Amino acid sequence: SGFPVRSHRKIRYCKRSDEVKILFAAPALPRYDQESGGNRLFKILELLRKHKHSVTFVCHEFLSSSNVKYSRALQKLGIECFDNPLNFLSTLKVNEFNVCILGWYDFAETYIEIIKRVLPSAKIIVDSVDLHWLREERGLSLGALNLTSAEIAKNKSREKRTYAEADLVWAITEDDRKAILREIPDCKIKIVSIIHRKYKEYVKNPVGSGVIFVGGFSHPPNESAALWGYEICQKFRERTRKNIVYYIVGSDPTPKIRSLHDGKNTI
Repeated sequence: SGFPVRSHRKIRYCKRSDEVKILFAAPALPRYDQESGGNRLFKILELLRKHKHSVTFVCHEFLSSSNVKYSRALQKLGIECFDNPLNFLSTLKVNEFNVCILGWYDFAETYIEIIKRVLPSAKIIVDSVDLHWLREERGLSLGALNLTSAEIAKNKSREKRTYAEADLVWAITEDDRKAILREIPDCKIKIVSIIHRKYKEYVKNPVGSGVIFVGGFSHPPNESAALWGYEICQKFRERTRKNIVYYIVGSDPTPKIRSLHDGKNTI
């Protein structure tokens, strides 16, 4: 791969009485009710606390009218929250944490070297969240991204270098894990998938004949996914002569998404 992979330390399996202190750092607070990625992150934090680990969360944003409920949700779990990662890291004692989990490769890229200096004995985990170079390469091939092949190659090099610097990388799917190993054969990877809990009210048979797509359209793949759903509904109507209403719900709709609205079949 051209990148030296950080030598992996053996994991010390702790007894229940041992305190594992975890620093979890990410760009933003987990918006568990707004996005799938935020829901996954919140569930991970819940599980860490369920297993009695000590968790501190630090991110770029903190208290404001729009996100105070998310910081309070973490505080209810017994998780301390801080903003300004650089300022927070400057106050740490050496080896104050056993494990450091960094969300998103570009965020990890900014802080991983600092963390290795401040916490030289801590195990560093990078949560890929989404394999960005794979998504960008697919987007380029479909003409859905305004990036050049050179820009994508540069981003891919940065992402690979960050994963190579970690002790462990989390991937969401087996396909992502295999894609990373093809590029960085010695990378140590574990799968931490999307986490959704089934609630009774979500599994009842729905009344009506609608299909709903939910996604924020500032994330480019969501546009192509919603357009694909539109095509599927159109073909269904043509083949079955049954009418179904296709609802598209989400922030920052693009002109292509807005153009689908006809007030009857697609809303």
